Amino acid sequence: MANPTLYGYRVCPCIVSSAPLVEKRFREAGLITHDFSGLISQGCYSAGAVAASAGTHDGGGVLDLRDFTPYRADADVLFTACGWIDFYRPYGILYARSPAHHHVVLDGCPHLATAAQRQVTDAKAGMNGLAGKGKDSGPRPGVTWQQAVAADSGPGGVVSGTVHIPGAPSFPNSPVPQEDHMSAAQVETLTALTQQVLDAVQGEGVNLADIPPLYVQLLGRDSTPDEAQYWFITALGTGMSTRQLRNQIAAQVEALTWAITSGYIVFCGRVALPQEVADWLKSGLTFDAILTAIATSDEAKAHAATKK
Repeated sequence: MANPTLYGYRVCPCIVSSAPLVEKRFREAGLITHDFSGLISQGCYSAGAVAASAGTHDGGGVLDLRDFTPYRADADVLFTACGWIDFYRPYGILYARSPAHHHVVLDGCPHLATAAQRQVTDAKAGMNGLAGKGKDSGPRPGVTWQQAVAADSGPGGVVSGTVHIPGAPSFPNSPVPQEDHMSAAQVETLTALTQQVLDAVQGEGVNLADIPPLYVQLLGRDSTPDEAQYWFITALGTGMSTRQLRNQIAAQVEALTWAITSGYIVFCGRVALPQEVADWLKSGLTFDAILTAIATSDEAKAHAATKK
């Protein structure tokens, strides 16, 4: 029996069954406008086709997707919540000038190759699934794809062209030219031009220095240089104020998750349950509204009373 396909790539039945849920979650978050068509760079059952994949794509349950969104931490959270383990591969990590991409492995898929099964084990131990056994900073797998699909009861309608993060830019489902498609001279020229722009506009509205403190406040961590530069250029191009920029960053799934988890620890004295986190994320409330609701809940008041 022939293997099914997804947007022209050979896959296994597990991917066919779970992809609609993953695409729905990404549409709801505004990270894609339609589906994963045009974003897949490698499917399943491609034994020997890509040496750098080290046999992980020899079976089913594995996809490579292009680096399609700057909201990488949000993508990590969404993939994991759907039972898709996301190993983000930065530019050049596999071989010289290898393109950045998301290598996803379905937790619970019986069609995985042995190499992919080892990656599931690595992910649950906090490792990145590569031969060097490096650490991975993404969320640990918590559910299988079967559990995620079974738990889902929301609508799955397509939200074409709609961005659900208020004011965030829309990213079309077409591959963005990557540095591996550019000559060394082109990369050098582009880098120099970008730096000229950054130098010229420092002091006008939002500054690069404004962004790392916002990340610490809203996500509990420092921004990466790429994240700081992305938000700075976005603010520059749209004329955002620092307050508007703060609201944009606060609308990310990672920031909302931080508000929930840190709010429960601070105000309720305990760790939020996975279902509580999921319910808050579905509530549609803002970062500030979530924190306020948790801080003023009966549980928070009872916890505060015990500390007096």
